[in-house]
Amino acid sequence: MSLFKKSREQLIAFALFFLVAILFQSLAGAYRSEFGSHPDEAAHYVTGLMMHDYLMHAWKASPLHFANDYYSHYPKVGLGIWPPFFYMVQSAWTFLFGTSRESILALIAALSGGLGLSVFNAGKREVAPLTAFCAAAWLLALPLVQQYSAMIMAEMLSALTMFGATIYFGRFLETQKMGDAIAFGLFAAFAILTKGTGVALALMAPAAILLTRRYFILQKKELWMAVALIGVLAGPWTWYFRNQGRGGWEEPSPSWHFTRMAVNYYTFKFAVGLGILFSAFAIIGFIFVIKERKITNGVWAALLSLMVSVLIFQSILPVGLEARHLIPAIPAAMLFVAVGVESLTRFARREISCAVISALFFAGIFFPPKSAIGYGSIGNHLGFSAFRIPQKNFSGFSPIAEKLAADDRIRNILIASDARGEGMFISEMARRDPARASRTVQRASKLLASSTWSGSGYNSFFQNEDAVLKALSDARLDAVVLDNSTPNSKPHQQLLRATLEHHPERFELRETGAITRDGATQADAICVYFAKQI
Repeated sequence: MSLFKKSREQLIAFALFFLVAILFQSLAGAYRSEFGSHPDEAAHYVTGLMMHDYLMHAWKASPLHFANDYYSHYPKVGLGIWPPFFYMVQSAWTFLFGTSRESILALIAALSGGLGLSVFNAGKREVAPLTAFCAAAWLLALPLVQQYSAMIMAEMLSALTMFGATIYFGRFLETQKMGDAIAFGLFAAFAILTKGTGVALALMAPAAILLTRRYFILQKKELWMAVALIGVLAGPWTWYFRNQGRGGWEEPSPSWHFTRMAVNYYTFKFAVGLGILFSAFAIIGFIFVIKERKITNGVWAALLSLMVSVLIFQSILPVGLEARHLIPAIPAAMLFVAVGVESLTRFARREISCAVISALFFAGIFFPPKSAIGYGSIGNHLGFSAFRIPQKNFSGFSPIAEKLAADDRIRNILIASDARGEGMFISEMARRDPARASRTVQRASKLLASSTWSGSGYNSFFQNEDAVLKALSDARLDAVVLDNSTPNSKPHQQLLRATLEHHPERFELRETGAITRDGATQADAICVYFAKQI
């Protein structure tokens, strides 16, 4: 195939996968929703804004000073908790396409399209192009991938970089070429600098060597140059911020208690995420690879090692039990699915096999899970097909932020909600501030209480209304936005609500608004109070 034809094929394939991701985003309502589908979503968006603004306007200033000042205005910055590569990618994108909701969602769709293209390219080396293409399309249609392709989260970039590192390491086991080793090192470094999950690659590589029994690789200088490259690029940041990420841990340190729960959780969720249909074909594909002794092939050994390593890593590190942590392993699983589907060609034409499997998979929309599932979750129901179209529906703060941003008198605002609600409001205010940061938004969860990033270790600072009133006065607030829709509201929220209601001489209720959380709307749940000097 000529270079021109190959480039055209790649461009067309990427465009198709990109459009598939855009389609699912649109069907889910992502372009209408605010950034509240996960407690971290708004933080990823605001952190990306911060890096964009620094590189665009303040690159001569101290980055630490700029970050601290930015956080004091829009306190949803997670740099340090998370590595910087995702925000570097965001910044490069927003230089070209702006910082709007539509632009950032298009970036995530492009990352998803890149992941689809990577699976297609890797797959067509082992199966027919049609089967490889279908496997990539099915990947993007899986509900877990759909949901995180419609959120401003690091999952898709993490999956893309980890998959790239795995494929190139597998090729290096086959070729021992310097180019494959360097590509592995670069992708692995980018994966680690995207999300802590990337460290699972440190388990993948030795496991793949063990499976292939190519121990001589350990003597190759190319391997150690790749390791050195990872150390130089990702080592300093990872070491310097090694303790900050613990703020998101569910437990202070690894424990058998967590590991026992996590192994059961992630094993079951992996099956739920694929559904019975694709789980069965993944097993068939695995048996076929073993039977044909392809497991000694570097790429297949690396792909199997990636799946196992992600499961082990997430079962050891107590970062919480969330199905999204499995996303980097799913592309590898879909390649085993492709091999399983390809085995049907012994009984039927490839076109018919792919069409029948697609029909069975997409028919899952007519048989949804038995229980209601919140956005970002895949539930606990193991269905024949995993397919459905989850709805991302979080809104309510946008019109409030629009009015407050248009009022030049309002400069200092307190938002009282849970982590999702506070993030939704802060991100809506930040994206409407062309001169970031000209407004200051304070979080009630920080002004009136304290907790870790994950919400553990909660402590309310004040016990009575007089103390809260003094704290509000000392903060010199112009307005308070109170969200009454939060389930199981914290003591500081309850005390703040009582203080505002019982002191109309200090704070006047000016406006109320409806809020929608996961599709459920509560009328007049958002209350906007103005300080009486306004």
